[in-house]
Amino acid sequence: MEYRNLKGELAKNNISNTQVAEVLGVHINTVANKLDGRSSFSIEEAFKIKSYLLPSYDLYYLFARPECFSTDQQSTRKCVS
Repeated sequence: MEYRNLKGELAKNNISNTQVAEVLGVHINTVANKLDGRSSFSIEEAFKIKSYLLPSYDLYYLFARPECFSTDQQSTRKCVS
């Protein structure tokens, strides 16, 4: 699943995937894959995004993923492994 809150706040703040890629030191396609949930952000990447691009937002809010709030144990297991 995608990072809906993060994508929404980046858009609201006119922060492009290119800007995120520059902060993280990765290719823009890598950022797109991560935002769409095809791969995950590392802890270091999450802190960089929060610190440099969205400092007034809560880290937990930005990186919350809907499947992590499911009551289904199978879905929840994906979020803690």
